[in-house]
Amino acid sequence: MLYKKQIVVHSLFVGKFAQCALCLALFLCFFADPSLPIATQPHMIVLWIGIFFAYVALLVYTRISIRQLKGVETTYANRSE
Repeated sequence: MLYKKQIVVHSLFVGKFAQCALCLALFLCFFADPSLPIATQPHMIVLWIGIFFAYVALLVYTRISIRQLKGVETTYANRSE
């Protein structure tokens, strides 16, 4: 839908970090210790960090898309802030 309107949002570090954190949490869940409480296990901590950064990335990408729709910026390379 955005591509038809010439809107291109390039990937940013915050999105890549969120994806890596979620993948790491998935990997760590294979080594979970059932004797520990679920809230203190490393994979759950990394999962919540990944979820937080996924929401931050959602906000950042939405903001960039809206700015491009308004015509304030055209691409990531020539952002005006």
